[in-house]
Amino acid sequence: MALVSEHLPGLRDSTSHAVNLSVWGDHGPVVVRWAYGAHALPITVRVGATMPLLTSTMGGAFLAHLLAQLTEPVLCGQLKTETLDAATRERVDRIRGPAGGRGHHRRRGQFRHHLGRGSRVHRR
Repeated sequence: MALVSEHLPGLRDSTSHAVNLSVWGDHGPVVVRWAYGAHALPITVRVGATMPLLTSTMGGAFLAHLLAQLTEPVLCGQLKTETLDAATRERVDRIRGPAGGRGHHRRRGQFRHHLGRGSRVHRR
């Protein structure tokens, strides 16, 4: 997190937009760093806030890149349902794209991209 945090001001300065860093928490994406940009935002998000999966860009990023087994229970909890209806399922599938909830994640200096039954490991 420290490595990414040090790049937030540079990204903000080069784009003039607010940038944030969020991590996966027990109930979804949690904002851990925020750097305000020159352009006013229509919302205020505080560090520590848990963001919704379907209605936030942060949530969409986690839906697209985390395993479905991690995001699905949180999504159902946020929607207060045990299963997703067809329209919501279609929307989630569009967000997940070709990875289809198989996910991408880093572990101990490795990047894993899950492909069906196996996965490829990319070492730094």
